[in-house]
Amino acid sequence: MAKRTLISDLDPKTRDRLRRALEDDSKYKAKHPDEGSPWPAPEFGHMVEYVQRLLGRGVGPTKKDLVAALNDIPKDAPLPQPLRAFIEGRLPVKRGPKGRTVTTREIGEIVSFHVFAMNVYGYLHEKDGTPKTRPVKRRADVLTAKVFGLSRRTIEDLVAPIPLLKSPPK
Repeated sequence: MAKRTLISDLDPKTRDRLRRALEDDSKYKAKHPDEGSPWPAPEFGHMVEYVQRLLGRGVGPTKKDLVAALNDIPKDAPLPQPLRAFIEGRLPVKRGPKGRTVTTREIGEIVSFHVFAMNVYGYLHEKDGTPKTRPVKRRADVLTAKVFGLSRRTIEDLVAPIPLLKSPPK
């Protein structure tokens, strides 16, 4: 018997991707009520459509997704043009990390600088106590981001507390 996958069982990135796709489709339907869906009628399996949408956005599919898409195409059917162009290497796609990669050593330097900045701004707030000095963490995040040339969001992700593993049951 087939198992149902609940949306709550999906990982956060997949949930966000699904939510964005549904929002895009609903926005299109709101702008063009007489046309229906912007996506062509399914000619092959859903993986072929997914990979074609990725290629349409200029993002390269993973090997696993590409193999699944190729397995969805019947043996006697021709390859869709975007897939053929990608396989032949004629379609430019983005690959690899989107931003700058941070080494483990740099993470250590960032975290230690952030702790230092938190201590400095915390001391200044204790000394002054005005609302201007209150956002200690935000000010430390902004300073650390400026010093290391990263976004504030990246700094927040790097200095977030690491969840501790539960000890094994006795």
